[in-house]
Amino acid sequence: MKQALLIVLSFFLTLSTLAQSGKLKKANALFDKLSYLKAAELYIKEVEKGNDDPELLRRIGDSYYYNARMEDAVIWYEKLAAKQGNDMDVQYMFRYAHALQGAQKPLDAAKWMTKFSDAVENDEVLKKNFSRTTIAEVTQKKSNFELFNLPINTEFSEFGSAIYADRLVFTSDRPKSKTDKELNPWTQTPYSNMWFGKIQENKKDVFDAKLFARKATTEVNESTPVFTKNLRTMYFTRNNFVFRKKTDKEGTIRLKLFKAEAEVKNKEISWKGIKELPFNSNEYSVGHPALTPDGSKLFFASDMPGTTGMSDLFYVDIKKDGTYSEPINLGKKVNTEARETMPVFKGDTLYFATDGRVGFGGLDIFYTVMKGNGKFTTPENAGAPFNSNDDDFALVFSEDGKSGFLTSNRDGGKGADDIYSFAEVPLPPCVQRVKGTIINKLNGQRIANAKLTLRDSVGKVLKTVSSNANGEYDFALRMHCTEKVRIDASKEGYASAKKYAITESVTGETFVPIALTPNDEIIKIDNGVVKLDLDIIYFDFDKDNIRPDAAEELDKIVRIMKKYPKMEINIESHTDSRAPYDYNIDLSDRRAKSTRKYILSNGIESHRIRSAKGYGESRLVNKCSDGVPCSEEAHQLNRRSEFIVLRFE
Repeated sequence: MKQALLIVLSFFLTLSTLAQSGKLKKANALFDKLSYLKAAELYIKEVEKGNDDPELLRRIGDSYYYNARMEDAVIWYEKLAAKQGNDMDVQYMFRYAHALQGAQKPLDAAKWMTKFSDAVENDEVLKKNFSRTTIAEVTQKKSNFELFNLPINTEFSEFGSAIYADRLVFTSDRPKSKTDKELNPWTQTPYSNMWFGKIQENKKDVFDAKLFARKATTEVNESTPVFTKNLRTMYFTRNNFVFRKKTDKEGTIRLKLFKAEAEVKNKEISWKGIKELPFNSNEYSVGHPALTPDGSKLFFASDMPGTTGMSDLFYVDIKKDGTYSEPINLGKKVNTEARETMPVFKGDTLYFATDGRVGFGGLDIFYTVMKGNGKFTTPENAGAPFNSNDDDFALVFSEDGKSGFLTSNRDGGKGADDIYSFAEVPLPPCVQRVKGTIINKLNGQRIANAKLTLRDSVGKVLKTVSSNANGEYDFALRMHCTEKVRIDASKEGYASAKKYAITESVTGETFVPIALTPNDEIIKIDNGVVKLDLDIIYFDFDKDNIRPDAAEELDKIVRIMKKYPKMEINIESHTDSRAPYDYNIDLSDRRAKSTRKYILSNGIESHRIRSAKGYGESRLVNKCSDGVPCSEEAHQLNRRSEFIVLRFE
């Protein structure tokens, strides 16, 4: 991104610990004046002399980072990481991760983003501003837009566009004429000016670039205009220059906001009455204006006092008499310790660029919604294709919201920064295919040749299929997304089942697993516990012998355990309350042991009964506890044995 047009603070980590040699002083002065690449050359010479102070390494890395030369930034941040290890400032962990992502090293970027997230956990201030969102999660975000490089792009930088009727007004540092030789000392390119071209009907192309607003054009930088709804007023950015250059105390040229009014004569528009806005200053920068749709608020980027990071987003209220309120910072919910810049509105949604949040690398476009109370939602990454591994910013939508323009220095462009048009790509119909598996609910084994019928939300049969040898089924039918369906499943020897589902919300497959319970009369599932469903195994009062009616029920257990030779069970025996508690524990335990002995005597291996235990009166099934009058029939309900299935294959 063009650094002359980025709002930046003097770097928030100073070089106070470094010896101030003559060359180092010169490098610092260049850095503070935003001439980063020239500063980097001098800093590197200092390193070559053996000076590896961490603050020096930071400045070299930042010099490249601010010029979107991420591969070079990675080299110096890597040296910083090697020098400082776990003592590396958390903001530089974040910056290093972003540089790695921009240099297309996603695995290394993810590693350092994790380190950053872990460090944030111990910093309550940062923790409020950052979640544990991973780079991978963000970079998976995509939208249905396609980008097109505009014909008006050149080998120079084109950026920061605005739509003016059927024209695209943009910024470029291309020479104004063949004789324009003056160069910006920060970037060694011509100064930037506002240009315009006609937007074609397809909204993808812009041709015939010409200088825009010649009366607003000076020999220094102008850029990033925004227009009121009636197209009669323009706000734009310019270096702090009126009749001559003005600098701050350190000699740095800052940015200011200006306002101009349109005058129409003979169908030609000229911009007059150019005025500097009252909240500008020679000591800090104010630039890159954006208007709310109703024109009541003017947003901008600045490093004025009260800024959270290197540049923040602010706004002023535009009063009915044309005056302005004091600037208001959008706060830490939007602004970070890094750079926020290039705000643009689409309805009540504010788009802006930042390198202070998890993203694709470099500056990313984010958006936040302005609520009725003036508060903003947590910013969200705009995703691909709006964002790339490089700098992406200045997103502006056309009135229909289905097309627009953005600026990027991503690979494949013509110059340092290029303007891209984007257009919405119609999404293909969202379709789903319903498939799944069918299993035995008790042992998890796949069930072959089960019958499955797919029905719509009103019960109409859509298709019937059978599961294959692996228990898999596939209706192979194109369904709508988020459609309610019902699947009826049946198989001889199993209880039938109905399964309701809603197909997924994106094109693909909806997987619906189904489980059938074997239709064996003595197997049941009670609150998720598999039990053998027998008539109650009754015992005579104060006895532990197996009665004939109990033997008949226990024979059913023997048969089912022989049918399933790997089945293993627990036996739990219980008493009524008509005896002392300890006695009942002993009595129930003897009954459990008697039950186990009977089953084993009929040919069942001992290891298949893992436990036979009595619980006395501790698990009554009714209210017949001590002192409660009950009939003999009610007491008998508590004299029982239960059989819990632990393994079923």
